Amino acid sequence: MEISADVFQLRLDLIREKEGNPDSTIQTTDGTYKPTGNLVSHHYLGTYAGNGLFIDINGNIGVDIIRLLGLDAARTFKLHRTQKGSLDAPAEASREGNTITVNDGEWMSNDVVTQIEDETILIKASRFFPPDKIVFEKNKIDYIPSGLFSNFRMSSIQQNREITQSSTAYRVEKTGENRLDLNGDYEIIREEDKIILKSRNSSTPLYTIVREGNRYVFFRTDSYGSWVQMSEDGTLRISDNGSITEYACEVKGRPVKEKDEEEGKTGKAADQRTSKAKSGRVKTEKRVERNTRREASSPSPPY
Repeated sequence: MEISADVFQLRLDLIREKEGNPDSTIQTTDGTYKPTGNLVSHHYLGTYAGNGLFIDINGNIGVDIIRLLGLDAARTFKLHRTQKGSLDAPAEASREGNTITVNDGEWMSNDVVTQIEDETILIKASRFFPPDKIVFEKNKIDYIPSGLFSNFRMSSIQQNREITQSSTAYRVEKTGENRLDLNGDYEIIREEDKIILKSRNSSTPLYTIVREGNRYVFFRTDSYGSWVQMSEDGTLRISDNGSITEYACEVKGRPVKEKDEEEGKTGKAADQRTSKAKSGRVKTEKRVERNTRREASSPSPPY
């Protein structure tokens, strides 16, 4: 468990918070009912719980695809969306050294360019305002937005031993060797070869998380769930309850399957925030394997 910042925003939602009354519904034209209220937006800051699980400070629980697949170990890579499903995901995401570029593929949209500078990350999302800032301290991360009334929109997350606490009052606490409590509402429990996400008020899992070869599966029942898979030819597929989003992935300008080694050096900012970070050359495929085995509290780069 560690505080972290996800600047790629390539996530598979498991629990997405909603504004307003979550129990209210409206009747659609086909006679069915659906919940009302807007989805709460994703936030850059949050708690990384290992195995790709990321709890942002808005209370959303999701899967950080970049870290799940070990792409955070690659100094240079590119994801290009070749098929769009229902997943709210960027059309392209890439990293070139200390520069990260994300484009949502919408008409007239601007690239979101993130620049890593020592202990500060600059996120340029608008042509009219200065970059937003993410500032790393020893046990704290601050998000400082630009624009009007930015002082009132600042947010932060800090870690005190086995508790992470945000300025939005969202809290994650390690309550056992293999157990996390999420604001008193949810629990994440690791049981040998699987991970359970459940409500505190129910013994029935909301999600059971397992790995099958190169596929990571997040399911509620045998017929309902999602999965993430990276094929040997460098094709990334994300199934969001049956709707497939597909990417072509290249690392160092080559497909993943042709890549033997990748630099492990991720810049001064990552090195200073990563406990026992390896220098020199790192095998990305080994990193993918290790990510699924490490304990939820194991250290990992913040992006």
